[in-house]
Amino acid sequence: MPKRFLTLVLIVTLLSACTPASETPIPTGTPPAAASATRTSPPPTETATLAPPPATATPTRRPTITPLTIPPTPTPTSTPQPTSTPPFVYGLQPTLTPAAPALCPQISTTEPIPAPPSLPATLEDTLAYLNTYGPAPLRDSTTSQLTILSEQDLTQDGVPEILAKSSDGMASPLVILGCREGAYQVLFDQPTMDGWLRTYQIIELLDANRNGLPEILFRTGTMSQGGHFYDVYEWDGSQFRSLLEGELWAEAFGQAYFEDRDGDYLKELVNITGLPSPGTEVGRSGLPWRSDTEIYRWDGTHYRLERSDPEPPTYRFQALQDADYYASLGEYEHAQALYQAVIFDPLLGDWSLAQGDYLRAVLNSQRWGGPMPTATPAPDPNEYGHLAAYARFRLMLLHLLRGMDVSAQTVYDGLQEAFPEGTPGSTFAEMAAEFWSAYQAEQGMGAVCQAAVSYASFHPEGLVYLGDWYHGFDSVSYKPAMVCPFK
Repeated sequence: MPKRFLTLVLIVTLLSACTPASETPIPTGTPPAAASATRTSPPPTETATLAPPPATATPTRRPTITPLTIPPTPTPTSTPQPTSTPPFVYGLQPTLTPAAPALCPQISTTEPIPAPPSLPATLEDTLAYLNTYGPAPLRDSTTSQLTILSEQDLTQDGVPEILAKSSDGMASPLVILGCREGAYQVLFDQPTMDGWLRTYQIIELLDANRNGLPEILFRTGTMSQGGHFYDVYEWDGSQFRSLLEGELWAEAFGQAYFEDRDGDYLKELVNITGLPSPGTEVGRSGLPWRSDTEIYRWDGTHYRLERSDPEPPTYRFQALQDADYYASLGEYEHAQALYQAVIFDPLLGDWSLAQGDYLRAVLNSQRWGGPMPTATPAPDPNEYGHLAAYARFRLMLLHLLRGMDVSAQTVYDGLQEAFPEGTPGSTFAEMAAEFWSAYQAEQGMGAVCQAAVSYASFHPEGLVYLGDWYHGFDSVSYKPAMVCPFK
């Protein structure tokens, strides 16, 4: 990372003309010497020869890029930003009205108190015991059908609820028991079981959204190769309901937790998606992997995904996908720096189907033994040209979105000069020409983007280099509409 950072600082310093403070055009540039020295001369045509994706290809877990609404005539003094829901403000939510104290059963003091029910007793048997003798005898029992995990007031009615494992001899689902109408009742019963029949694991129990009711962060299941799910529940006055619109997913080394990321006293739900174990089939078949940091913000009713930030890119295609993602968020300076890295950063690696096969062979050798591959594959001679040409096209778009037409013209001219017909990446130069022609006709941004999308629809061969099935399970799979998503 330090070397990459210094390289980028040097590049940005040399490219000071790129700064958005003025309309000085950015240099079109050539591939960095360290990168171009290992590339062969481009072939006369740019036909992709990749094999079809396997039938079991896994869909991407990266967020979908959402088209932005952009004013049709941007001005230098106004940077367009994506529209979004106003953030939830702590203190504007309704004040919690404490519930009436729950009515629990009258506990028998008859001596001696019998031992709690044990298997093959059922939960109904244990409830009958609770309603007669209360929870005290269960707290120290090691043989009872019900194992108490925690006792806390989850409904704010002044009486603690019981979080426990209820065993049936095969599985032990998590239940929450509480007093209602003078008797203990089941308020929550674990709705799903994973293949290992695991009990929901309590990760955190706290009032993260400061509405007076504690949230329970559960790890709800684990798959055979370590990937796992999370969910968040809270009492809503009549039942425990999920505060998510679908469970969170993390790989084997991922984790979820609550943390106040912005100092507003409300804790965001943070999901570190993590990496799978490299020794698993998922770890080998889905590479290259990166962990994402997903931030879910409380909006008054749910925790909703606000953003998902990936780890720094290792490969050039990853930097390009990150640039498109941040452009979709309206973070244009961040996106510009990444597009420039795609073009100029010599530390970003090449990627190809052969590179993926090589890394899988290394992992297989480490796990199962056998000969270790010795010769690394040569870079795909077509990849850099496609990625660099597309990055220049998107840099041109960024300048236009900020009203910097002179800089956009310079980037466009450099793109046409650097990628003549028949060279790798020339399809994106031709796509840019269609876009530029429509832009010169003073059409709105939506219509102008449609010209580029239409061209990409009839010439999709270049999209495979931006992101496709062989770029791994984390990759975006590019479609024509994604090359110009602004409206």
